[in-house]
Amino acid sequence: MTDFNPLWTSEKRGDFVFRFYYIELFLVQQQSIQSMDATERKLLLKETILKYELKESRGDLFGGMSLVTSPWILAKTLHTENILQANFSTPSSIERSLQSGIILDFDIQSIFQQAKRYADE
Repeated sequence: MTDFNPLWTSEKRGDFVFRFYYIELFLVQQQSIQSMDATERKLLLKETILKYELKESRGDLFGGMSLVTSPWILAKTLHTENILQANFSTPSSIERSLQSGIILDFDIQSIFQQAKRYADE
C-alpha cells in the first residue's frame, strides 16, 4: 500500500489493485500453501489479515472480488493446518467452497478470528 500514489490515473489504480489480486490468487493455490512450513503459514495469515484491513480501509480502490481473496487464503491455510472450523453439512461442501473460492457460506468473522488465534500461537 505504501506504493500507492493518489495522483495516479484510473488505469494505473486498476493495475495496482490487479497486482494485489494476482498475488493473492497465486498465494491461495494449494501448491503455494503446502510449500510453506507452519511458521511461514502463520506469517501468511498475519500478512493476509493486515492486507485485508488495509484494503477495507481503501474502499475507493478495493471491493468485490479483491476483498474475497483474503478470506479465501485464510480459510485454505487453516484447512491445510487441519484447524478450520466451519459449519457445513458435509466435508465435501467445505472442499468445494475452498476449491472454487466461493466462501459465502463461511462465517467470515469466524475465519478471521480463527486465523488471528492460530497466527498468534
